[in-house]
Amino acid sequence: MSSLQIVRARLVPINNGTRAPEKDWIPVQFNPNSLRINYSNTMAAERSTGRGKSPAPQYIDKSESTFSVTLIYDTTVPGPAKGEFSWGKNDTPAGGDKSAATHEVNTDVRNLTKKITDQFMDPGNSPQSNGHSVPRKCQFEWGAFIFRGMVSSYSETLDFFSPEGIPLRATVALTLKEDSFQFEQLQATAAKRATLNFATGNGAGDAIPPSAPTAPAAAAAAAGKDPKDWRSIALLNGIEDARAQVRAALAVPNIELEKIASRVGAPAIGFSVGASAELGSTIPGAFKWR
Repeated sequence: MSSLQIVRARLVPINNGTRAPEKDWIPVQFNPNSLRINYSNTMAAERSTGRGKSPAPQYIDKSESTFSVTLIYDTTVPGPAKGEFSWGKNDTPAGGDKSAATHEVNTDVRNLTKKITDQFMDPGNSPQSNGHSVPRKCQFEWGAFIFRGMVSSYSETLDFFSPEGIPLRATVALTLKEDSFQFEQLQATAAKRATLNFATGNGAGDAIPPSAPTAPAAAAAAAGKDPKDWRSIALLNGIEDARAQVRAALAVPNIELEKIASRVGAPAIGFSVGASAELGSTIPGAFKWR
């Protein structure tokens, strides 16, 4: 199974109906939690022909599509080390050129959000048509989702500052509008996901002899895994007491928790047994994080 690839959303300027070069794309630092789309029709009616006549028929005078999204930008961590759309862990790209990073740590976050206002809000940077400034269209792209429109609203909230008063985090609320109905999709295929297996634990009988394997260990053995790897099974199934009587089948993960943690750049997750009070449980044998 191939490794999971995270697709990052982006804002793409549209110049004369075509996408701008990749160097002008604006990356979304954190993919949004949700997207909101509204479709509306403006109704109009023909003039009535006189008193006592039937109501004039209505028709659609104009359609409008509206897209809203909230984006977060943060400079408490350094910019990407490799490529504009690969947020890295180091502030120095391969080769040692710091200038290739999008930003250094603890710098003004408005240096990142300014790219959005410069491209789509500043009248001085807008293309001209018949002597008038025309707003540059913005195309939001994320995987199979795409929306093209003009930025009608931009709202920025600065909510985290350094001791020196430097804004380090910004929440940007964007609204794009298009005077027509639009529904477009890009080609994107979901990768295969790891699925759960189910194995039967030691559900027979009313009591478990001390020498008998515990339910998570029995489920691991039934799934062809090492019975010693019972902790991840117990955690996945919400079992605090490893020797609890389990009559139902238990879910067995197909991937170790350490590998899951390494995919997101977090340290491996560890467990220990016997300190359940730290989780607010009084059941002996519960887990605690280490």
